[in-house]
Amino acid sequence: MQRLAPLALLLALADGAAAQCDRLVREHALALPLSNFLVDDKAPAWVADFASLPNVLAGGSARTNTFSLLNGAAPVSLISVARVMIASEQGTNRYFGLNYAGEWIPLQLQNPPAQTIYGQDVFGFYGDGAFHFFNVWERSWTSEAISVSVPLIQEGRSSICVVDGTDSVVGFSVMGDRAVRLSLPPDPTRAIVPVLGSAGETLTRRNLQAFEIGPNQIAFFSTYLSRWDILTTQAPVPGLSATYNKNTMILADFANNLVHLYSAHRGDFVTLTFTDLMQVAISSQDNGIQLEDSLTDTRHMFKAIDGGVTSLPSALTSSTGVLFQNDCAAAGKLVGSGPDEEWYAVSTKVRTSTWTPAGLQSGEVVLAKKGNDSTIVLVTDRALYGFSGMSGRWTRSPYVGSYVSSGAQDFIAWVLSDTTAYVFSTREDRWVSRPMNAQTALTDTDSLVILTETDPATSQPISRAVYSAESRAWRVQALQGPLFAQGRDNTHVYSIHDDASTGGSIVYFFAGLADRWLVASVPTRIDASTKLAVMEEGLVIATPTGVLSFQAFGDLSSDHSAPIDNYAYHAQGNAPVRFLATGQPNALAVLMASLGETSLSLGFCGALRVDPLSPSFLAVPAGAYDAQGVLRLSFRIPPTPNALVKLQMLGVSATTVELGQLLDFQVH
Repeated sequence: MQRLAPLALLLALADGAAAQCDRLVREHALALPLSNFLVDDKAPAWVADFASLPNVLAGGSARTNTFSLLNGAAPVSLISVARVMIASEQGTNRYFGLNYAGEWIPLQLQNPPAQTIYGQDVFGFYGDGAFHFFNVWERSWTSEAISVSVPLIQEGRSSICVVDGTDSVVGFSVMGDRAVRLSLPPDPTRAIVPVLGSAGETLTRRNLQAFEIGPNQIAFFSTYLSRWDILTTQAPVPGLSATYNKNTMILADFANNLVHLYSAHRGDFVTLTFTDLMQVAISSQDNGIQLEDSLTDTRHMFKAIDGGVTSLPSALTSSTGVLFQNDCAAAGKLVGSGPDEEWYAVSTKVRTSTWTPAGLQSGEVVLAKKGNDSTIVLVTDRALYGFSGMSGRWTRSPYVGSYVSSGAQDFIAWVLSDTTAYVFSTREDRWVSRPMNAQTALTDTDSLVILTETDPATSQPISRAVYSAESRAWRVQALQGPLFAQGRDNTHVYSIHDDASTGGSIVYFFAGLADRWLVASVPTRIDASTKLAVMEEGLVIATPTGVLSFQAFGDLSSDHSAPIDNYAYHAQGNAPVRFLATGQPNALAVLMASLGETSLSLGFCGALRVDPLSPSFLAVPAGAYDAQGVLRLSFRIPPTPNALVKLQMLGVSATTVELGQLLDFQVH
């Protein structure tokens, strides 16, 4: 792998015309107005149809802010509006999947499919003697021959498994790029069946699948690793009590006082022995399993990310509360006989994390406690305490005024006093604040805290200050003109105002994953007849000449997309990873990475955000953007656990040099 020296990189940036890559707002030209937007609000893909052109669909993606037209030989329509968009061509057995680069990917079958399978983030057909899997990150369908005429097919959140007779089962993962077949020794009496169990998560929300392949054997398929692993159990599989969650599975063997804990992150399992398993209360979340042993008065936490178990003694009889979340947990304990208490927390996605005290002082009284996926917040009469599931650390801050309310979202949290709003950033392990007044209201989403100030005379919003999970400071935007519409989703907030000076509209859009406000003027006024669609990762608005598209990501995004709640696949060392990047069409691309961050202004080139002087700095030639300005990258993540890697693209053509936006990429 070729690397570029920091000095050579800086010289390249300083030479020639340059610009900051900025394609977060685009207008896609269409020959005639569209009829409807067809979107699933939890997916970045969007589709538009045309009443006068039944053979045509437009499809785009908020990941790359690109789109393409599907021109069918016959009428085309979506099979259903879902997270994976699949179109069918009438009477031809021809199908098209819309990928996350906004491209329609064709599949030709000879006959109508015998089975159609939808998972949450996956789709597949069984037909013509094969299973055909559509992966939204790829440019082709994956087809695998199946020998039986009516296979058992089980769908998950991001994988599909197909049982092919008595001797093999095939796994397809959205994180992989090929079918993975588990072949077993021939045994015509074997029946490969799913392991039944109770559901912490329903079938189509799991990132793992489990099949009984023998009296004492279970085969697990991990979405993250796109890999099969086999567990041999002491008790027969039907005698085990199974409980699924998104990334974990519990197999309790009460007869032998054993419990097997499986992790889809690791593709393996840990077996624990207890004196009496009936005295152990077991519960699970996405990335952790809690075991409360009443015989030893101990709270144990299994962490899916590293397979470790950390224990908190004297935790049950002296408990003052528990917050068990998807990515972390907190537990309160009396200090001695009380009334003082201490709170301990652990991250289930930080390697080597153990129960860690917050450090409450003697006499400090807990007023409120809140938790969500990666955040824990305690409010006392003296201070604020935030625990980050991203880092596994507590952060303490004093506050002013009287406590009013608090909230914890998946990747950010807040506390409101009668004078000030405080935000806890799980990325940065810090509290930030902003004064409040009677005209300011606080709202939030999974990764944003939004302060909206209104004019007391008109009740119209006049400014918004936003802090996101990716922010380094409050991002403030003045709002002008009468409000027509406003809204928010997990990664963005938008506001549409009438523009009295032009008769059109102004769209204000905060892109949370790019950490910036975007402002666009629309010559034709947006009104109640205007078609628009809101997605978790963007906003699309129909115009007389096309589609105005806003994206919440910068120019670089990954299939491991935390902190997006509905695509919160957490990256880990040694796992495969994909990226989509957008830049100048046909330009050469360089991927830059560093553990250090800077903000070095390079004039028209924009800002260099990765630190070229950091010992960890790396610059790697990454090929070239295609004719649409899209670049695909895929590699295996280096084993750098608990690292927040800073990534930035550099595009170089004969006439320009472009720097991309910063992407924080967490490796657990």
